Amino acid sequence: CMNNMRQIYSGMAAYLQDNNNRMMQRYYRSQDVGYHQELLPYVGNEPKVYVCPSQKFNVYPSQPGYGMNWYYDNQSLFAVDQPSKTILLAESYGENGEGSNRADRDGIPPGRIDDKRHRGMSNYLFFDGHVQALKLNETKKPLYKTQDATGAEVMVDMWGIDHGDHDRDAP
Repeated sequence: CMNNMRQIYSGMAAYLQDNNNRMMQRYYRSQDVGYHQELLPYVGNEPKVYVCPSQKFNVYPSQPGYGMNWYYDNQSLFAVDQPSKTILLAESYGENGEGSNRADRDGIPPGRIDDKRHRGMSNYLFFDGHVQALKLNETKKPLYKTQDATGAEVMVDMWGIDHGDHDRDAP
C-alpha cells in the first residue's frame, strides 16, 4: 500500500512538471474522469497502484482506493505552505466502501477516510513524497496558524487550507 502511494507520488511529480506545477481536479463529472486516469500514463499505465492490497471491496477503474485531498483541486504547488506536513492522498472509503477520487478531512461522502484497512489506521501520502500511517484524528490536530484568502486567522492541520476550487468541468 505504501509502495503504491510512492508510485502515485512519482507519477504526480512528473504530471506536475508537465502542467506548470498545477494540480488536476480529483474528478471531472462531465467527462467521468478521475485524477487516477489523468495520472495513468505517468505511472506506467499500471492500474494496480490505485488499489490497496488490504482494500476489501473495490470497483477500480471507476473509483481508486486512494483519494486526493480535495482542498488542493486545481491549485498550484505554491499553495502548499508546508509540503512535509500536508496530505496529498489518503485511503478513501467512498459511498459504499469501494474507494473514491476524493479524500475529505471531515468525512463528507464520498470522501471518507478508510481507517479499517490497517488496524485502525490509514496511510497518507504527503506533498513531499513521504507516506505515513496515522489515525484520522491525528491528521486533524492543529499544526500552525496562518491567514485564509479573506485575511482571517485560521488554524491549519495536516489537510491544509480549503481553496474552494472544486468544480472545474474539464481537464
